[in-house]
Amino acid sequence: MIRSGIIRKWIVSPDGKVVVQAESRAFASGDQVNTSQEVTVTRESGRSYSRSSSSSFASSTGKNKGAKSVKK
Repeated sequence: MIRSGIIRKWIVSPDGKVVVQAESRAFASGDQVNTSQEVTVTRESGRSYSRSSSSSFASSTGKNKGAKSVKK
């Protein structure tokens, strides 16, 4: 059985523009858990910056299989 969840949050300026968007996802299947997070920041100039990371964890071994981070 696969279980999943997604959480999204926004910070919105008074004029209605999304300044920050954050998203967190988690998926679990058996004893394997995968998570990913992404944060996007948009400046007044219109440029956007994103950062994301993900990791995988197996509870039967008790060891983190590794995490990686990507910066755009």
